[in-house]
Amino acid sequence: ISTSEAIEQNGGTEFSSFKKNLADLIVEKIEPIGNKIKKLMDDQTYLDTIMNDGKNKAIVEADSVLTKVYDIIGLKKT
Repeated sequence: ISTSEAIEQNGGTEFSSFKKNLADLIVEKIEPIGNKIKKLMDDQTYLDTIMNDGKNKAIVEADSVLTKVYDIIGLKKT
């Protein structure tokens, strides 16, 4: 909601009421994220796939950079 709507809904109430409403809203917004993270963390096969894909991409990128560095300093890459 907008700031003006929040003021309208909570204006004139005790601050503790506003804090409770805010806490409820935060939980409502964050809970689905936590559930998704838990679901992903429980899927070890998916995580292993992501890690291996990232590793392979990093190796390709690092190899390219190392080859350029070796060429610049005059070393032969084995």
